[in-house]
Amino acid sequence: MTSSQSGAALAGDAVTVAAVVLAAGRSRRFGDEDKRFALYEGRALLSHAVDAAVRSGASPVVVVVGDGDQAAIEVVLERDRVKGGEIIANPRADHGMGTSVACGIAAIAARTAPGVDACFLALGDMPLVDSGLYARLLDAASAYDFARITVPVSGDGHRGHPVLWPRAWFPRLSVLDGERGAQALLREAEPPPVKLPVDGANANLDIDTADDLARLIDVRRGEMSEPRYAGPKE
Repeated sequence: MTSSQSGAALAGDAVTVAAVVLAAGRSRRFGDEDKRFALYEGRALLSHAVDAAVRSGASPVVVVVGDGDQAAIEVVLERDRVKGGEIIANPRADHGMGTSVACGIAAIAARTAPGVDACFLALGDMPLVDSGLYARLLDAASAYDFARITVPVSGDGHRGHPVLWPRAWFPRLSVLDGERGAQALLREAEPPPVKLPVDGANANLDIDTADDLARLIDVRRGEMSEPRYAGPKE
């Protein structure tokens, strides 16, 4: 994705933005079914997340999965007609989300020359995130020349996803390990992240259990209005 594609303009060369979709966790809390393949509106949860990243225009889009999961995920994405995501395996996925962040950022760095200017980190279990949210994040980041982390924040102060990370943060993201994910870096960031106000559940609703999915379906049917928030509160 370049700045001209998103509507954000910079003085000088266009900005190139990539995306990493984190999808290495099967979520034991979901039950016997692999939550990544659970259906929502006729498509797998993961397909919704990858499709939003691809439609945003980000390039490349890297989907980080567990070791041995590539073939099954390729089949699902093909079935759901999602094209454009590159699936890579994280052999250390069982050691925590930090290893998947590091794996994805390393893959982005290895596949781009001279490199991307910023990268989205997105979650594979947030099917309400759409390409419009990606575009709004880019527009917000452009006001700071894409030099600051940009994060969606709900009206009651919960941080959501995706988060846009400038290239200057790639070295720190690429050495994350264990359960220490990128959220810890957000708390330490100076200057602090740019906050994009968002309404509704799109940037905050994630799916960890079968009950979460049932709740999401109820939300979309208008039978309930209180979402489950993915991110910590500011």
